[in-house]
Amino acid sequence: MRHMFISVPTTTNHFDEVEGDRRLSISDENFRVKIVLPVIDMVLFQLNLRFEGLRKVTENFDFLFPTSLIALSDNDLAEASMDFFQLYQSDISSDFTDNYYIVATSININSIPTSIASAYFPPGSPFPAEDLSLFLQTLNHTYIIGADFNAKHEAWGCRSKNPRGRALHNFITIKRSKVISPASPTYWPTHANRHPDYLDFFLSNLPNHIHINISNLNDPASDHTPIILKIQANVPFHPLVKKRTDWNKFRNIMSTSSSLNIKLKNSTDIDTAINTLTNNIQDSFEYLPPHLQLKTIPVEIPLRK
Repeated sequence: MRHMFISVPTTTNHFDEVEGDRRLSISDENFRVKIVLPVIDMVLFQLNLRFEGLRKVTENFDFLFPTSLIALSDNDLAEASMDFFQLYQSDISSDFTDNYYIVATSININSIPTSIASAYFPPGSPFPAEDLSLFLQTLNHTYIIGADFNAKHEAWGCRSKNPRGRALHNFITIKRSKVISPASPTYWPTHANRHPDYLDFFLSNLPNHIHINISNLNDPASDHTPIILKIQANVPFHPLVKKRTDWNKFRNIMSTSSSLNIKLKNSTDIDTAINTLTNNIQDSFEYLPPHLQLKTIPVEIPLRK
């Protein structure tokens, strides 16, 4: 069997280093077992320790992975967010759990300018009544707000009330809003110790003469079932042309004003292309027959939350 000689200088011991200045006569197998493998084991052990913290951080952020965001329910995500906040509360703003989301638009209902808003108010923090009050100031006088309020009160059908529900009920009373809530629960928890409840509904100050109807769609795709509010109203109807459209002329106008040689590499490019196409369509009607006068037609407006 082939042997090798190793000269090891006298140094401070590190891991499995040999102390002393002497020659060792060892076989290849002994060298592998007694020196190489222990050194590799120690290196792996040290690497494991160094990356343990990184693995822990990855586990803490696991609920933010796209697969987790899709799989977890709203309440599970809220609880995970609160755990995350408690773990890193010295590193992040106290406003972390206070984020809420509202979008709004405006239409005319029976010639009344009406703001239509959709919102989500996550649980885990006091209800932002003051912020909601400021938001109302940006809307039309008449409004409809559909939201997952995550607030409980008997006024909209819940079994009991909680602090968020008391704050929201007080806000509703002060603003003289009306609660439009479905006849059946909208929250269906998967946890055995929790009960179905009413967390999704509408707030509005629509005039009483406008007929409305609310229903629960009972769609089991989520732990929150969607609700739909139908409004019987007249809305403006403005036909663009008073007689049959000259499609050949329209085609020629669009062919001249539009270009397909455009880049669509990001959201800005797409938005620009959509706006350009919309403007070209609208501008083309200037060369078509004149407009009719404004009319109103009775319609049923469905609002889904």
